[in-house]
Amino acid sequence: MKLFEFGKTYKMASAGLNGLNKYQEGKYLALFMTGNNQEDSWMDQTRELEFHDLSLVIHKILVKFNLSSYNSMVIQNNIFEYGLSVTISDKSLARFGKLTPKVCAQADIKPSVFYAEIDWELLLKQPKDNIVFSEVSRYPEVRRDLSLVLDKHVTFSEIEKLALSTERQILRRINVFDVYEGEKIGKDKKSYALSFILQDKNKTLTDKIIDNCMSRLMQTFQQNLGAFIRT
Repeated sequence: MKLFEFGKTYKMASAGLNGLNKYQEGKYLALFMTGNNQEDSWMDQTRELEFHDLSLVIHKILVKFNLSSYNSMVIQNNIFEYGLSVTISDKSLARFGKLTPKVCAQADIKPSVFYAEIDWELLLKQPKDNIVFSEVSRYPEVRRDLSLVLDKHVTFSEIEKLALSTERQILRRINVFDVYEGEKIGKDKKSYALSFILQDKNKTLTDKIIDNCMSRLMQTFQQNLGAFIRT
């Protein structure tokens, strides 16, 4: 599971200030990671997420903002079991690492959680090129699995290309999580177990829309690839 959130934070400012002045407001980007690194796949074995995975995401964000001159320091405190702190001109830009079991226990979470917080306002002040972005969809993804028995020469790339050309509106991606060859399906056959990720950017998908989409895909696979649908 990988999550992010933008939000305002409040903390105590310098000593000696009174009233509301003693609180400092900031806007931060928070990132959370826990569980496995990817969906089930026959090509790559899934593994538990590690500190390196979060560190790589932070690095990519800094690269996107053309940041190369920054300092990093190892941190270990009551929030992070271990991690790194990133500073620019002696200002704290980001902190990230593995949360302590005590912090996780406060939310009744047992698995390891990797967390990052980035000072978004400070990040935006850094020199950068023009950035093109699109709004993240507010509507959830839906997963449907399908098992196909095909001639051995049919490749996954052929299946993927055919599927994406058939369902351009709501089919976002396809993943292979198992491949089988054996006497049970014939020596010249191959079985693909596929997951289809569906999403409409403008509305929540209904069961009828999902079922119609999967029916069209199955019909296309049967007509164009000679597929046998396993149930």
